[in-house]
Amino acid sequence: MDADYSYMIALFWLSNLATPALMVLCGVVLVTYSHRKFGCSFSYKLPRALKNAEAWAFAQKCFGRVNLTLGVLLLIATYRVYIINRQNLLENNNVLLIVLGVLLAQVIVFLLTIPYTEIRFSIKYGCQK
Repeated sequence: MDADYSYMIALFWLSNLATPALMVLCGVVLVTYSHRKFGCSFSYKLPRALKNAEAWAFAQKCFGRVNLTLGVLLLIATYRVYIINRQNLLENNNVLLIVLGVLLAQVIVFLLTIPYTEIRFSIKYGCQK
């Protein structure tokens, strides 16, 4: 294995595993610990979630579950992208494009977890603001 190959593989994995790994970690922490203490520092803190302890617990569990689920799915998808593009990584073809494309898709998925949680919150507690 030559140095260029190692560099490209490391670039792909380090840059593209960070987002899903943090989503999984965030999901585990929120589902397991965050909903126990109202107002704790590591939590989902949008105004509607801060109304009362019940709303707080629901928002933490919902946001945590969706992050955990999507984080695992993104890890699997990232591995699939690596398998599909392994030859391009070996040949140094468009590596930066592949890395940035996967990273952009991951960030978009992460950002969509917030509206999803708010929609679930609205369904459970009504459309009150």
